[in-house]
Amino acid sequence: MQRSFPVLESRVFDVLVVGGGITGAGIARDAAMRGMSVAIVEKGEWASGTSSRSSRLIHGGIRYLEHGQIGMVRESVREREILLRIASHLVKPLEFTWPVYRGARLPRWKLRAGLALYDLLAGRGSMPRHRSLERAEVIASEPRLHDDGLLGGASYYDAATDDAALTLANVLSAVQHGAVAVSSAKSESITATSGRADGSIVSDQLAGGEVRVSARCVVSATGPWQARGTKGSHVVVPAERVGNRGAVTMISPDDGRVMFVLPADSGTIVGTTDIFTSESPDEVRASEAEVKYLLNSANRYFPDAALTASDVIETWSGIRPLAAAPQGKHPSSISREHTIARNSSGAIVVTGGKLTTYRSMAAEVVDETERVLGIQSRPCTTDTVELPAVPP
Repeated sequence: MQRSFPVLESRVFDVLVVGGGITGAGIARDAAMRGMSVAIVEKGEWASGTSSRSSRLIHGGIRYLEHGQIGMVRESVREREILLRIASHLVKPLEFTWPVYRGARLPRWKLRAGLALYDLLAGRGSMPRHRSLERAEVIASEPRLHDDGLLGGASYYDAATDDAALTLANVLSAVQHGAVAVSSAKSESITATSGRADGSIVSDQLAGGEVRVSARCVVSATGPWQARGTKGSHVVVPAERVGNRGAVTMISPDDGRVMFVLPADSGTIVGTTDIFTSESPDEVRASEAEVKYLLNSANRYFPDAALTASDVIETWSGIRPLAAAPQGKHPSSISREHTIARNSSGAIVVTGGKLTTYRSMAAEVVDETERVLGIQSRPCTTDTVELPAVPP
C-alpha cells in the first residue's frame, strides 16, 4: 500500500477518520463502501495500539453473561459469525475446554446453563454447539491439566484471529474503495470554522512537515487516547512447558476472573489481566505483578509447567477504552459496549467497544456520519463483502 502524505491536502473529504486501530479502520472501510470520500490517518503503524495487543480472540463474550450483559453477547456472537464468513482467511474457529473443579465459583450446572444460553443467542450459526464433558473426557482432551478435584467440564467454540492483520485488511479494503489512508501521520489538532469541526492539522512523522486536511465531517476513533480504560496484559511461554493441546478457559485462583490459555504457534499465550491504569497507551507494559498473576494461574491449572518469570518469551499490554468506568466497580464487570457522541464542535467521537464488534460499531458511526453530512442513508454492506488478503 503506497503511502502518499501530500494527497491528504488534495481535496475536501466527506469524512476524516483519526485513528488507525480496528475501529477507525472499520469506519473508513464502511464509509468508503457507501460512496463517501474518506481520509484516515494514524500517528504510528496501523493497529499499533490496543488493536495489536489483544487476546487475539473473536468471541461472543461468554463471561459477560455472568454480569447480565445479554445484548452485548447477542451482538458479539452475531458479529463473530459475520467475521467467520467475510474473513475466513483471518478468523478461525477455536475449541475451548473449560474444566470445573470441586468448590469452583462456577459450578457445572451454572456453566451448562450459561453455555446453553450462549448457543441459543448464537442461533443457527456455523459454530458447533457446546458439549458437557465428564472428568475422563476433560483429561483426554487436556491430559496435562491438574486433575485433583476435577469434576468434569465443557467444550465450546469461539474464534481466533490475527488482530493486526484484521485491522490492516480493513484499511486495505477502504483504500480499494477509494479511501486515502496514511500511517505515521499524527493529528495535532482538530480545526474548526464558526465552531464546527472541518478537518485537522496533520504532521508527517516520517519526513516532517504538516498539512491541513479538510473534511466535512471528522470522526475521532483514538480509543484509549481519549477515554479511561483498563489494562490487559498477556505473556507467552514455551508451549511444551504448559502442554496444552488447545484453548483452555480458566478461573483465576487469585481473583476469580475468567481467563485463558491459548495456543499460538510454538508458544502458549496466557491472558489476560483487567485493571484500571493511568499509564499512557504509548508506554503501557506488563508489570512484574501482572506477570506473576498470569503465571500463577497457569501453574494452578498446569502444575507440571512450574513456570517462572524466566520462562516468559514475550509480553504485551493494551488498554481497553471504556465508554463508562464507574468508580468502585470491578473492571471485569464494566460493560464493553460503546458510545457514539458529537463533541462541542460537531466531531463524532466513538468510545468503548471491542475487537469482535468493531464492524457493527463502525456501521453505527457511519450512520451518524450520514446524518452530520445531511446525505441520504445508504445500506451498509460490510457484512457481506469479503475482506482482502493481507500481504505477508
